[in-house]
Amino acid sequence: MKASKTSHCEECPSFSAEGRCVGTGPACADIVFVGGAPRPETAHHDFTTFSDDTSALFKKVFREIQQENPELSKIKHYYIHAAQCILPKEDAETVKHCRGIVHKQIALTKAKVVVPLGNYAMKSLDIGLTISDARGKRLNATVCGHKVKCMPTYSPGVMFRKESIGLLRTFKADIKAALKECLLGTNYKRKTSLVRQSRTRSSTVKRS
Repeated sequence: MKASKTSHCEECPSFSAEGRCVGTGPACADIVFVGGAPRPETAHHDFTTFSDDTSALFKKVFREIQQENPELSKIKHYYIHAAQCILPKEDAETVKHCRGIVHKQIALTKAKVVVPLGNYAMKSLDIGLTISDARGKRLNATVCGHKVKCMPTYSPGVMFRKESIGLLRTFKADIKAALKECLLGTNYKRKTSLVRQSRTRSSTVKRS
């Protein structure tokens, strides 16, 4: 999605006059996937988030998981880049400059699980670890004053370059685990709601 420039963006040396890639997905999501920087081919897709070649690999894995696990297909997901403009390569300073915009977009989705894809995505969420140390762990991050659960994994670009079957399996397992984490939260909310409804009905019966 092509977005108009803002004064905040104009202050960034990496700002692209052509536009920036804002998040895509439902207004309210269960999970947010944070990538690094959009690649040049994104410009050919109207600046749509996660529309480059490496993201195609991510979406392929995502579809496979949904096909193999139908219960996970109902989970609402949102995509966003840690750097909003197309860059020749990922840059920590640009990610830092985009941090506020990224946090606001994540907060608006009210997602409880965020999956940073790679080191730069983790920097955007102020996670002071390398992806090697953080992958597979359940971490906490603060987004606009609220705690969110983070489950980091590798950037799709790493697998795109290395073409490692083992790495791809690990990546797929991480995405699946994150989706299941959302399902657990959803089921907990549903059960809590049912318990409350049951208690309300019981209380009503007793009074009558």
